Amino acid sequence: MTAPTAPGVDFQIIGVGQSAANLAITSFDVRRTLNLTDLHEALVRVRNYSTSSVTANLSLFTPAQRLGSEPIALPPGGLFNKVIGLPFGAAGQVTAVLESVRFASGAKDALASDDVAFAFVPPSQKARVLLVTKDNPFLYNALALNPEVGLTAIKPSEYQQGLSAAADVAFFDNFTPKTLPACNAVYFHPDAGGPFTIKEEKKKPEMTGWADGHPLLRHVKLDTLSIESSRVLVPGPADVVLMGCFENALMLLRPAGGRFLLGVGFDLTKTDLPLYSAFPIFLHNIVHVFSHQDTEDPMTNYRLGELVELHLSADKPAVIVVDPLRKQLNVAARGGLALFRPTTPGFYAYADAGTTRVFSANLLDEDESNLTVAKTSPAPAFPAESKNKTPEGPRPWLILAALSLIAVDMVLFFNGRIS
Repeated sequence: MTAPTAPGVDFQIIGVGQSAANLAITSFDVRRTLNLTDLHEALVRVRNYSTSSVTANLSLFTPAQRLGSEPIALPPGGLFNKVIGLPFGAAGQVTAVLESVRFASGAKDALASDDVAFAFVPPSQKARVLLVTKDNPFLYNALALNPEVGLTAIKPSEYQQGLSAAADVAFFDNFTPKTLPACNAVYFHPDAGGPFTIKEEKKKPEMTGWADGHPLLRHVKLDTLSIESSRVLVPGPADVVLMGCFENALMLLRPAGGRFLLGVGFDLTKTDLPLYSAFPIFLHNIVHVFSHQDTEDPMTNYRLGELVELHLSADKPAVIVVDPLRKQLNVAARGGLALFRPTTPGFYAYADAGTTRVFSANLLDEDESNLTVAKTSPAPAFPAESKNKTPEGPRPWLILAALSLIAVDMVLFFNGRIS
């Protein structure tokens, strides 16, 4: 700690009390992973504010399950940074706790309030996927085993236009409906007369390039792909060719009235793509890109005392916020916005438009967790007063000014009496 500075003012730091050993969670947040998935990861920072080494366990919980535990061993003043992956479905209230804290010196952990931290994970919604196929176990299993997919599989004879309206993505395998679906769609081996123009059916077509780096082909390598036969698609002016065949395409992406259509010219049973480890990744990319618009989680984690903006769906005079102690707080609102400052660590909840919205508040302050007493700075040296200095009396002009004010006041007073 350093003393502040100001002109003409001498500051001194005076240490009070005794230093205490403390292990603290100084940062905790949960974010969506950056690899195009709905999985989340926790970012945790723990610091040892002690002159002694320390061991502990960092555990993550939700109300329904224990997510895992991480052993910690830190030297004096040491820092622990960790990114911990959370399993799919670990949504809602996530709590980090320091357990079994043991300092080598035998000291007790002095501050319990920074041994726990809170974060709220917005629930992940499964993508609604419709699969229309006669019998394709490769395609079915790759979609069914994806934890982010809610799969509905039917046969071509069971397909109706209304089914696509309830889906985010539709996969048509060796089947082309007469009308465009109401959602984004993927056509494997599409028929003539559908949304794509087919030039020819070609045996062992030569792939002349592929759009490496496109979101649909992220982490997918196709340079050694073997294709027994494929329908060659004619690209339109707005199409994106993902897999080329000279001036035509074996795979292309087409925007169509606010949705996307992906045409894949080959039958999956006529290629070795289902045997690639990249095949489920390819399908995952399709589902994720076609079914998700918002790629960022809303802000749900705050520090104590920080101003929280509660955006409401309707203009109302107040909103009830339930704090971590289950107290109901009436927070004024105006124009669909309520401003609130949390004062207790934990989870807060309020109702809006029939939905319960949750956010968390934490201490997470490195200065407050540091219980080391500051070193006392030397006292400032003030100039010594001279013993022979004559005390300074009142200045003459101040006396004259005071007498003048008294005279004016008396004149005004007697004039008021005469009038």
